[in-house]
Amino acid sequence: MGLPSVILVYTPLLSYVPLPSSSIPTHPLQAIDKHCRTDNGYAGIRNVYRVPAENDNTQQSFFLAETLKYLYLLFSDDSVIPLDQWVFNTEAHPLPVLENVTVLTT
Repeated sequence: MGLPSVILVYTPLLSYVPLPSSSIPTHPLQAIDKHCRTDNGYAGIRNVYRVPAENDNTQQSFFLAETLKYLYLLFSDDSVIPLDQWVFNTEAHPLPVLENVTVLTT
């Protein structure tokens, strides 16, 4: 399971099991800062089992599109995007929950 997936699991979980902000798990954020941060952005890690980490010198688009979005939601107020009104697809794009929708079949 990659880091965006771990953060993805925390986000809805913490909206249903509220914790004080001081209790929100910060280890994913700390790990990103410690192992992925470079002078010019954030890079991936070639081998997660090797310490110290060796960066791959590439900032993937999913880092900005998914990982940072989930981190923002994790540490923001639940009212920013209420999870009873929005769902996220696998690319972390919010989609509104539609009610009273008629499904047409052929």
